Amino acid sequence: MNKTIKISGAGCCLVDQIHPGIDFSSSSIERYKSRTPGDGGLHPGRLVFTEQFEAFANQKLNGVIQDISQEGTTPVFNIGGPSVVSLIHAAQLLQDIQVEVSFHGVRGEDKAGQFMQSKLELTPLNLNQFKVTKGSTPSTIVLSDPGYNNNQGERIFINDIGAAWNFGPQELSNDFFDSDIVVFGGTALVPGLHHNLTELLERSKAKGCITVVNTVYDFHGELEHPGQRWRLGASSESYRFIDLLIMDYEEALNLSGMRDLNKAASFFIEMGVSSYIITNGTDPTACYSYGGLFAPVPRKNYPVSLELIEELKDYRGGDTTGCGDNFVGGVLASVAWQLNEKRKVLNLEEAISWGTVSGGYCCYHVGGAYFEKQPGEKLALLRPYYATYKEQIKADPTIIIFGAGKIGRSFIGQLFGRAAYKIVFVDMDESLVHELNSRGSYPVVIKGPKGEERVVIDNVTAIHALDTEAIVEVISNVNSMAISVGKAALPAVAKTVAAGLLAREEKQAGHSIDIILAENMRSADHFFREALRAFLPASYPLNERVGLVETSIGKMVPIMTSRDLEADTLQVFAEPYNTLILDKKGFKRTIPSIKEFALKENMKAWVDRKAFIHNLGHATAAYFGYLKYPEAIYMYEILADPKILSFTKNVMEQSAAILRKVY
Repeated sequence: MNKTIKISGAGCCLVDQIHPGIDFSSSSIERYKSRTPGDGGLHPGRLVFTEQFEAFANQKLNGVIQDISQEGTTPVFNIGGPSVVSLIHAAQLLQDIQVEVSFHGVRGEDKAGQFMQSKLELTPLNLNQFKVTKGSTPSTIVLSDPGYNNNQGERIFINDIGAAWNFGPQELSNDFFDSDIVVFGGTALVPGLHHNLTELLERSKAKGCITVVNTVYDFHGELEHPGQRWRLGASSESYRFIDLLIMDYEEALNLSGMRDLNKAASFFIEMGVSSYIITNGTDPTACYSYGGLFAPVPRKNYPVSLELIEELKDYRGGDTTGCGDNFVGGVLASVAWQLNEKRKVLNLEEAISWGTVSGGYCCYHVGGAYFEKQPGEKLALLRPYYATYKEQIKADPTIIIFGAGKIGRSFIGQLFGRAAYKIVFVDMDESLVHELNSRGSYPVVIKGPKGEERVVIDNVTAIHALDTEAIVEVISNVNSMAISVGKAALPAVAKTVAAGLLAREEKQAGHSIDIILAENMRSADHFFREALRAFLPASYPLNERVGLVETSIGKMVPIMTSRDLEADTLQVFAEPYNTLILDKKGFKRTIPSIKEFALKENMKAWVDRKAFIHNLGHATAAYFGYLKYPEAIYMYEILADPKILSFTKNVMEQSAAILRKVY
């Protein structure tokens, strides 16, 4: 008979007051947004304390909430907090084994505290160490915008620490450390624990516990040391006592003091963390293990659940409150299951798989905590998603992209890379091919109106365009291809692609492949089909085997100076706009579930829209502007002239009227 597995957690537990349906782009929110780091203003995805926000807004919080919440909407109250929500979820999933999941924390004597107590008693948590103390119950106002970030959803948090000020190491009994797993969750919102985290982690390891830390946005750290690396306990020694560190993208950057994820990952490895998981919304989850708690795993990315992403489109992304906390709970449950099976070495992929489907499924209910009607209910709901996700990641998708230029890397490569595809570029530039293979990644610097975002695309290789044998081998094994080389180079590419298609037919007869034509040209599908025919035997079933997918590329690449190129030969600049318009009817296989895909039934109209409105607008402004201001360089200079602006707009609108009539 297996012994009871003990999981003890301490950290953030609060009452969430969730306001759904907020629009972060509205004027009512805009005036309360942060202008400089740590100023107390609101920022999507971040937390601010009530007192700092009231000072920033120069009014009481209640008045602000009345101002920004939609008329007629009612806030939803739920249990929140990175510690307690993750433990609730783990306890619910683990009711099929002998386990005791305990939460050590405090609440106030007020109505909010009574609400919290009544709700926690509906869960499988052991609450023997959950105490009542003086002061208000910790609480958070959660502003939720389900339409934010292309309907992926995001929240803003306004927190009152309350009675959590009274909770410190002295509140953790010996029973806490007499556990198989100890979890410190969101301790930045429990200052007494956070400042003593180094000592608590060292004590836990001395007692033989598995140590897990899941972080939260550290607004206190940002206030005390603006722009500096966040502290995790008294010193950086904390990291070497952590078996598993779980954080999101922004927390990872701030804890490491780095600007990109690769450098942040290197920091945590150098600090001695046994393993880490870094979530990033609907972008891939990064992970690593040196071989302590889990079997060794080199730096690797895992995608989100495509099944859940697809389903949640009908929910406009759902409510993302508590997704990260449920992710942690899923990971904890997997660790406990693996310990119960008496595995000597644990599997990180399994833990991430349960975390991924747990975090995704959380979007279906408002607030992080789910209250079961019967034991085992939540596990039964998640099992089908887990099975589908395991099949998804087993597929290990790869795309071959002809053209590693600006659009190839900044747009097509970025979209597929962020969806956890392995990317194989094909290019004529020998030095570029060598550098991509040497580094296995490249940075995309997204230039937006509010600054830069640096994204590193991993799992990248490259082949020289003249190495036909290597290219053919890849084509014979992949299901997706993209081409971004310009019209003049398409016939040469067609010859190589045709050889790959024939090899593919020999290797896996009857299997189709989709080719995304990332070219700004009319009837690109017809042009490339005829180019392929010139190199294929008449017997090859081209129309059945090959999906030729036209696109409309509306993404612009900001100018890079020679200094930018010298700083990093692989970096590419990009604008934030990331929507790829594609011909839905062009695909032969299942369409990749990439959130930036905009699938169209009437593709010819969208191609003409790009050429005869977007491109025509640029041309009109440029030619007319040159007549009046031959010394001007940039569009904004000539469009400052009201006559040029008006004339350009009229031309574009006239063209739009013609296209509406044609289509």
